[in-house]
Amino acid sequence: MTEISALLKESNVKALEKYNENLDELKSRGSYVWVETGSQLQELAEVLSGERIFGVDVEHDSVRSFLGLTCLVQISTKREDYLVDAIALHDLMGILRPIFADPGICKVFHGADNDVLWLQRDFHIYVVNLFDTAKACHVLSKPQNSLAYLLKTYCGVITNKQLRREDWRQRPLPEEMLHYAKKDSHYLMYIACCVYKELKIQDLESSPCLNNKLTFVLEATSRSNATCLQLFSKVIEAYPGYSAASSIISRCHRDQGNLPSNFVNAKFHDLVSRLCAWRDIMVPKEEFGKTC
Repeated sequence: MTEISALLKESNVKALEKYNENLDELKSRGSYVWVETGSQLQELAEVLSGERIFGVDVEHDSVRSFLGLTCLVQISTKREDYLVDAIALHDLMGILRPIFADPGICKVFHGADNDVLWLQRDFHIYVVNLFDTAKACHVLSKPQNSLAYLLKTYCGVITNKQLRREDWRQRPLPEEMLHYAKKDSHYLMYIACCVYKELKIQDLESSPCLNNKLTFVLEATSRSNATCLQLFSKVIEAYPGYSAASSIISRCHRDQGNLPSNFVNAKFHDLVSRLCAWRDIMVPKEEFGKTC
């Protein structure tokens, strides 16, 4: 938290100033590395420890899973794109914790509000030193702030966002989904560099009117790093299934006029509570067991 608080006051995105990559060369890089073993993940951690900046995206399932599940983590460096099977490596993802917590490495996300919470919830990964291209868009008053808009505007790349709604738990993933996932992180550093330059230009043009401590760059980086201060908190219930049971029982009481007079009684309350508790305990175990 101390490192993040410091970044709210003074940005650490020097890597963006030094980043330089030709867009045509970036477009020509079509390969990716599929990471699904502990040794591969350890190798990736070693590679990332030597980087000063990398792009990150997350594919998450919240429709077909009971509690929500991080299925894939995409990480792009200047040389390579990595697709990390977060289901197969669920218990080993902690290998990446020191990398994501290193304030000397800038992590570029787009719309990171949910991503940082999912990484915390599923892997206890906390992000320090984040540059969010969506936050930069807000500061620059862009007409849109979607990644699809930025990909088209800065890279001339069209992406099929419908694929985000596909089932990312399935293995093997279809090639179309793999290339879509790679694309989401592949251009992030290039886009971040473009919007960062625009922020710098705004600072230069507005400097006579602005307090030196209030700059476009600092505003964008502060908003980005404020996202890192979010903490995932699990709702603590009196017992497993309490909320669901209370909701079901409450609805039955409201509809009691259409039910037998002895239907909503103490035995009914007990059965509903037991059933919801069983579901909340067993379904996540069963679900995760099937995805591994």
